[in-house]
Amino acid sequence: DAIAGYLTDNGASPRNIGADYIEAYIPVTLLADASQQEGVISIQTIVPAQPAQGAVVSDGVALHGATAWHAAGLKGQGVRIGIIDTGFQGFQSLAGTELPASVEARCYTDIGVFTSNVADCTDSEDSESHKLHGTAVTEAVFDIAPEATYYISNTSSSADLKSTVEWMVDHDVDVINHSVGWTWTGPGDGTSPYSNSPLRSVDTAVAGGVTWVNAAGNEATSTWVGGFSDADSDNFHEFIGDDDCNNYGIYDDSGQIVPARFIREVELLIQLRWDDTWGGATKDLDLNLYKWNENTQEYDLYTWSDEEQSGEADDVPFERIIETVPPGAYCLAVKHYQGSIPNWFQLQDFRGFLLEHHTLRGSIGSPAESANAGMLAVGASPAFDINSIEPYSSQGPTPDGRVKPDIVGVTRGQSVSYRSDNRPDGRWGGTSQASPHVAGLAALVKQNYPTYTPQQIASYLKTHAEERGAAGPDNVWGHGFAKLRASDASPPSPLPTPGNNCVEALNDRTTVNGTWASGCNSIDPADDGGDRYARFYTFTLSQSGNVNITLSSNIDTYLYLRQGTGRSATLYCENDDYTSKVGTRCELVASTLSANLGSYDSGIAANNLSAGSYTIEATTYEPRATTGEGDFTLTVNITGATVPPPPPVPSPSPVPTPSPTPGDITKAVCDEDDLTQLGSFTLYDKFGPLTYTDRYDGLSEYYRVTYDNAQTGLRVVCAATRYDTVQNARWSDLNYSTVLQRNGALVGIDITAHEQAFASPYIHDDMLAFHMSYTINGDPAKLSEVRFLDADARTVSMVRAIVDGSAAYMHIEEPAGVARRIAARVMPSSASSQSQLGALDLFHRIE
Repeated sequence: DAIAGYLTDNGASPRNIGADYIEAYIPVTLLADASQQEGVISIQTIVPAQPAQGAVVSDGVALHGATAWHAAGLKGQGVRIGIIDTGFQGFQSLAGTELPASVEARCYTDIGVFTSNVADCTDSEDSESHKLHGTAVTEAVFDIAPEATYYISNTSSSADLKSTVEWMVDHDVDVINHSVGWTWTGPGDGTSPYSNSPLRSVDTAVAGGVTWVNAAGNEATSTWVGGFSDADSDNFHEFIGDDDCNNYGIYDDSGQIVPARFIREVELLIQLRWDDTWGGATKDLDLNLYKWNENTQEYDLYTWSDEEQSGEADDVPFERIIETVPPGAYCLAVKHYQGSIPNWFQLQDFRGFLLEHHTLRGSIGSPAESANAGMLAVGASPAFDINSIEPYSSQGPTPDGRVKPDIVGVTRGQSVSYRSDNRPDGRWGGTSQASPHVAGLAALVKQNYPTYTPQQIASYLKTHAEERGAAGPDNVWGHGFAKLRASDASPPSPLPTPGNNCVEALNDRTTVNGTWASGCNSIDPADDGGDRYARFYTFTLSQSGNVNITLSSNIDTYLYLRQGTGRSATLYCENDDYTSKVGTRCELVASTLSANLGSYDSGIAANNLSAGSYTIEATTYEPRATTGEGDFTLTVNITGATVPPPPPVPSPSPVPTPSPTPGDITKAVCDEDDLTQLGSFTLYDKFGPLTYTDRYDGLSEYYRVTYDNAQTGLRVVCAATRYDTVQNARWSDLNYSTVLQRNGALVGIDITAHEQAFASPYIHDDMLAFHMSYTINGDPAKLSEVRFLDADARTVSMVRAIVDGSAAYMHIEEPAGVARRIAARVMPSSASSQSQLGALDLFHRIE
């Protein structure tokens, strides 16, 4: 009390006071004197707890609003999440840090053959990206829901998918993420005639209480959908004009799509479906693949698919080509063979290669096209600009006219799974990363609203999504960008008190006498009926130790030791009757213990158990253990470690007032004096300064001025952008790719050419310079631009010189000279007055 009073009297702010500690905000000038006070043993900086997600957390956590829910304690505890994907390579090396410490696995080593060994969840024949795909997907979900229980599986056939879904339903999984697409198995209305169709697996999952979250697909630029057109009556569809062969394409420097030539061997998978019945189809279309002949300068038929559609019971309106082709140029043609002409058809390169003629719309994958209300199809928006959609993100409508996707999530978030020399921050793209972010959100919703059905969870996320694009759901954004409302984040219910006997803290007890009764059941997946009564006892080891547990009763018992706290803790080992199912991590209790106990009793000896939190589940071997016949005695003997008492619940500490934003942002832009080297300018426009809060990209303040030269027509724009962190400043304003993406997303802007440029490097190390040609609302123009970062102020200054389209680029040193003047003003210690010296003096100093 005396020390707390001393701190208060001398300008410090005590916050939490305990028997042997005081947490306080202390002025730096008071530290020396405070350390000399009687009773003060040490003074240490408070280091916040490390997030359970590991060191690297995807951008999607904050962008989707999960941060507030985490702060409320909603991190997925008690929720079971299934990941059905391709490969899980490297999973074990990240377990316990970036990934869950343990998972239940169903790993396929061949079609229909599986093990429970996580190491078997990768097929050696998979591509490198596919081997890592499931691992990266799990990492994205885990960042959102780090306290959930996880089940993983790698399936490579639709029947294996069906079996795996049934397995997950049996294990009471609440959410399944499926960042995988399958070829079409139905007419596009969400139904399929095949029992092993992925569409049917979605229905099975939702009927079993599982919310299904699926990547919408990455085929927006590799799909064509529309009516059959044949103006020249040659029976071949004309995609545009008289072009009846849809080339594989690439973008040239001007942004136009031109025919592509594969420079290496590639596997093509092309699918075609159309308007007809799936079973008894009579409208017959064929699919042809052509290859360019260098000698004849014509396309030759390379391979084709011509299944018959003549009304037989098994005739379906579907053609598919799977072919590994040598290098060369290829195109696709659709031929009407017989029967009436369908109202529409869909042509898609399933591997996502760009087609010269594509529609963007009508490109939703399968089973993302499911009509099940408990399923969400997820489109993709880049982490650096969540107001834009990724160009490849598949779009609706479905063939039967439904709006898809349902919602949009973040992609290109950082990860550890995909880190490499070329990808140091592990950022990866596709709707494959957007989907697990949304699956994690679904898990948090399930924890917050445990009685919600899959349909209610899907509806909650759609209802609260941030609207983008047109008002109401549309076929680009669905219901909008997925976002959790901070106001809905209520702390989860605390563990039951000892009085209700469901989950109790063991504390210092070594013997517990209890009774099994309804209202608290086992979480063992084998308990299909949910009628094996159980009780849970939690304890924490402050250091490693040996734990002996016995469970005795007049009915048959079963004993589990779980790692973690509460009913959702992960299975560590188990025992029945002292003689079975202990596993490799535990041993049977000594035979002398069992000699005095009945044959119904169970026991576990866990030696060298690591420090941490654990839960004992005491349950019955047989179901329907009712009150009156369910008395039991649990004994726990811990040696070599101490069980700390539960800590007191501290009062919430006020958040300290943040430090004021450093510097005046208006000083970080140019003025008329800075522009004298370029000519005579007058102020045209001033914008800001504006202050932002809770921006997805960390932007906190912005200011811009524009100057015009009436004689030359030159326009100079200077802007300053302040961020919450230096990392966000670099990513948003000094990353060449990000800058181009943002420029290209501006309304009316069409970039026609660009190149990085190099200015004298003594502005600052953090600098970006480039030229860009563009049209704005049809008028051509060019710009030369320099940006640099003042790291101390977390501010990026920009100087942009704009000329009309007929002029040459302004030499990059001219805007760089303006930037150097700004740098000398705002950060003189980094860009000293020498930075204002002319080029001649620079050469003298180099010499």
